[in-house]
Amino acid sequence: MDTRHHLFYGYEICLDYVGTGMKAMALRSDRTGAVWLIFISLAYVQSVLFLHHGLSIDAKISNAFFDFTCQSENARACWLLDKTDKRLTFFLHDLPIHIFTGLGIFALCGLLASFKFGNLKKYRELAILILAGLIFVPGTVAVLKSVTGHYCPGQLAAYKGILGKASGVRPYPACFPAAFPAAGFGLLVLYFGSSSPLWRRVGLTCGLGLGGISSIIQIARGEHYFSHCIATLLTALFIGTVVLTIKKYLQVRLTATGEAG
Repeated sequence: MDTRHHLFYGYEICLDYVGTGMKAMALRSDRTGAVWLIFISLAYVQSVLFLHHGLSIDAKISNAFFDFTCQSENARACWLLDKTDKRLTFFLHDLPIHIFTGLGIFALCGLLASFKFGNLKKYRELAILILAGLIFVPGTVAVLKSVTGHYCPGQLAAYKGILGKASGVRPYPACFPAAFPAAGFGLLVLYFGSSSPLWRRVGLTCGLGLGGISSIIQIARGEHYFSHCIATLLTALFIGTVVLTIKKYLQVRLTATGEAG
């Protein structure tokens, strides 16, 4: 299937405009590309601020994963995906983190090796994009988590969390946006930046698939609300757009420099 027939068709039309904007910037005839980048930045910030207040369906979705009749003293065991089950936690939380860490290390090694071995040069772009997605999406989410001051659903009194108990150390509120799905959604950067239609499809499928599955897991464990995960998805889309914008600009600048030479 042609890539222009998937759900991001409308967004691709907007992204095509970036190419025109970057050409204008490169030729210094106007600042269309800069205006575009400022616009999407403001739209991203506004979207995060909106989600920061939560969505009306957040509680309804989380309620579906919580057993309010649970008599366990540890409320973490009352969620659909029991957080007290160490084996379950390993396979659904710890293992994916190790896999994405390994992917990042593999991409870094591949990038470094591409400068020594000529036959690996064709994978350099792929390695850079994977690293960009695995670094900048989780990194941006981490910064936002440190300043937004959101508690996790499982910490709230409504779900028998620590905030509903008279005693106990209050945890630092750092649950917005969702960090765990960030690496999965980060693969969307491949969709935005890759020159290969195949890797664009892989990035789109794996990014939405792995990010979506990770989001469901965290909601079912009481770690995040639905809006937390949507904010992470928007972060990945924003970083992907920035990567594409930079790529377009560099390509046009190099072309313009070559023609001038």
